[in-house]
Amino acid sequence: MRRITRYAALPLALVTIGALAACSSSSDEQASGDYPTKTINLTVPYDAGGNLDTIARSVTQCMEDELGQRILVQNKSGAAGTIGTAEVANATPDGYTIGISPVGPVALTPGVVDTVNYTAASFDYFGYVSNPPMLIITSKDAPYDTLSELVEAAQDESVVTVTPGANSLQALFARQLNSTEGTQLELVQTDSAIEILRGVANDDYAVGVTTVSAEVLPQIENGDVKALSHSGTDDYQFLQEVPTFEDEGYGDILPMAMLPSALIAPHGVPDEVKTALSGALETCIEDPDVIERVGAEIIAPSYTPGDQVREDWIQVEELAGDLQ
Repeated sequence: MRRITRYAALPLALVTIGALAACSSSSDEQASGDYPTKTINLTVPYDAGGNLDTIARSVTQCMEDELGQRILVQNKSGAAGTIGTAEVANATPDGYTIGISPVGPVALTPGVVDTVNYTAASFDYFGYVSNPPMLIITSKDAPYDTLSELVEAAQDESVVTVTPGANSLQALFARQLNSTEGTQLELVQTDSAIEILRGVANDDYAVGVTTVSAEVLPQIENGDVKALSHSGTDDYQFLQEVPTFEDEGYGDILPMAMLPSALIAPHGVPDEVKTALSGALETCIEDPDVIERVGAEIIAPSYTPGDQVREDWIQVEELAGDLQ
């Protein structure tokens, strides 16, 4: 049998090493500069058919075109959004598991609940997807017309106030008013924005702290409920006659009083992934078709860099912990 000497085998070894190096280089390129090279899984931490699910599917349809790959939306609901959020936090940070979540499960819940295994710092952020204002509403016959008048009344007597969940930004705002202004807002929670609207209109609750939505705006316009104040800016076109928190001197009650959802991923994704996802999101929130599907009153009016989102949400988590 012919034996291969070490010298004869040397060219074969060099060829093999060269091939392996070429494969490794190709893999590195696919993992970074060519991202994405396969389907991206996007987690929505609530049920299909809800507002966040609609927002996610509208935006990702556009992002698929920008990125050139399919984005598979998966609904992982439960435990007030923390099950799906935890799945994103604990995934491999390679850009192929991402999520869209409101601030509550990501930043508020870790600030007040010890059982979740992540914090706001466990994520990378690529920008806001939606960013509607917080809104204070009362029945049409309520004895106050502004947030300042409500605060004054609630300093003298208890006022039943409904919010969407104990760990929502709306509930945090109400608790902060109690803490800083000496109000006696008696908090009641419900998981339904529609129930807040119905209950306030029917005087089941004196005050509702809710979110601007396609459902509440017509009720305000028709006079079924009264808007006292909102957390947007003076040029927010959908509530031009309603004073802002800033106008009434409550603009600094929270580090962030809008009600955003953000595009997130587990912390530590490569810079190439951040660039690709941030760029796609920035383009898509300005796309006319996306704005029409999501609603101009809800979608983020301009792009906010991920680093700013991260800073905002970490501050919210810290404040939520301080108010416990």
